[in-house]
Amino acid sequence: MAFTIKQERELFLARVEDQARRARERSIRCFLGFLDDSQRRLAEDGLRYSGLSVRFFGGYEDAERTMVGMSLEAELPEEAYPIRCVELRWHRGEKVTHRDILGSLMGLALKRETIGDILVEPERAVVFVTDTVEPVILRELTRVGGAAVSCKEISPAEVTFQCSFQELSGTLSSLRMDCVTAFLANTSRSRAAELVRGGLVSVDGQPELRCDHPIVPGSKISIRGTGKFIYDGETGLSKKNKWKVIFRKYQ
Repeated sequence: MAFTIKQERELFLARVEDQARRARERSIRCFLGFLDDSQRRLAEDGLRYSGLSVRFFGGYEDAERTMVGMSLEAELPEEAYPIRCVELRWHRGEKVTHRDILGSLMGLALKRETIGDILVEPERAVVFVTDTVEPVILRELTRVGGAAVSCKEISPAEVTFQCSFQELSGTLSSLRMDCVTAFLANTSRSRAAELVRGGLVSVDGQPELRCDHPIVPGSKISIRGTGKFIYDGETGLSKKNKWKVIFRKYQ
């Protein structure tokens, strides 16, 4: 059964409220996630007057996907979060992408909320997951795409990583959301408008349903099924009077 965006938000907020109620009534620590930017903002709003200590943590500093922790304690320590790190390694020369890894994990029948950030380097990746699914990954994940992989648990202290980006430059006739989406998703303007109106495009963690919404430098744009981007701004006008623009795509 397919839900509308409004129904999905209502169901999510109901889960947040249920966990907050458990934390208060039983005086226990409760956790929910991993959450994307949009879910995090909903959770922040829903828990604003909960009377609980609320903290978002994804396993390392500046994580994109985070778990929300709720407690009557003054502050939740990082080690309390049910988060584990799994390192994947493959042979030199094999090409493994973020999408390959996520697809293989979902192929193990894992829910998206049990998988946090996936940090990919040339010959290895680190995946943050909930403690409940870590044994499944260690036991069953042996291939990603066409590459054989080995998996082991590592300590978060062993994670050293910097985000890598692919630079995208081009020209746009307009900085409207539908025009930007068409460029980033490499699709037609009409199809881009469908993606925007369908709630598949987010700006700074919030779904943006307006095709005429203008983007500004520094905006983080997510297109479901395509990826996540940062808009670095315009560098001038082309000879055809179009905006010269630069984006960075998260790798």
